[in-house]
Amino acid sequence: MIPSTVIPSIWNIPKCRKSLKKSAGEGWLDAVIQTKDILLRGKEAMEQINILGDDSVPIGFHDRFWKSELIDFVILQQDAFDDIDASTPMERQKHMLSSVLKVADTEFKYKGFEEVSVFFKEVINIYKQMNYSEFNSEEFKKHESNLDSLLKGRMN
Repeated sequence: MIPSTVIPSIWNIPKCRKSLKKSAGEGWLDAVIQTKDILLRGKEAMEQINILGDDSVPIGFHDRFWKSELIDFVILQQDAFDDIDASTPMERQKHMLSSVLKVADTEFKYKGFEEVSVFFKEVINIYKQMNYSEFNSEEFKKHESNLDSLLKGRMN
C-alpha cells in the first residue's frame, strides 16, 4: 500500500475512494498513484540529466526518465483526430495502464545510456500502434506480441 502522505487529500476521502472503486474497479486508484510517482521520479531524473549531462549520471536515471516518457506518450497523450485513440473505453485504459506499469516495473539491461532512449523509442512506437488499433483485434494482438518479444530481449 502507498503511504497516505503521498496520496492527494481528495483521494483520502472515503466517498471518493469508494466511488472510484465502484466506477473504475479495485486497484485503479493505486495504479494512478503509482503512475503519478513514476512521472515525478522521471522529472527528477530528467533534471539530473540536464544538470550533470547524459554520461555523468547512472544508466538508471535514463531508464527512470524514459519510463516516465513511456507513460506520457502512451497513457496521457491522445490523438483527437483518430477515431480509435480519440476516445478510450475504461476496459482499454485499464489494460494499457496495466501493461505500461509492468514495463515500468521491469529491470532492463543496457550496455550504455545511449541504448536506453533507442529501446524506449521502439517500445513507445509499438504502444502508439496499439493505441491506433482496435482493442483486442488481430492487429492489436500482433503489436502486443511484437512488444513482448522486444521486452524479453532486453530483460535482465
